[in-house]
Amino acid sequence: MLLFIIWILCSLIFLGISASALHCRGPVHFWNVKDEIKVSDVKRYNQSAEWMWIFNAIIFSLIGILMAWGKGALVVLIIIFIVSKLNIVCMYAYEMIEAKYRVFDRKQSWWR
Repeated sequence: MLLFIIWILCSLIFLGISASALHCRGPVHFWNVKDEIKVSDVKRYNQSAEWMWIFNAIIFSLIGILMAWGKGALVVLIIIFIVSKLNIVCMYAYEMIEAKYRVFDRKQSWWR
């Protein structure tokens, strides 16, 4: 039951990040990026980031339910596999969102 609570708390953190993305006036960043980015449509960019975090929260909630349901080693291995792949998918999704809305200055190079 403790593992279920931990995963649900992580899910709630992701929902909090998505809510802050919705209400942010400037473009939101992925985790701790300090570079200021310029985007063509801030509202749509933030909505895309919000949906990315909501999807992540849903997956973490499902993992929490799975942890409460099963206690075997196989379940733990499946969850470790899912979370490792989810992090990669989340990073790739953010890169796609940023590539879609980012506006480059002439001073910036193609790699940032």
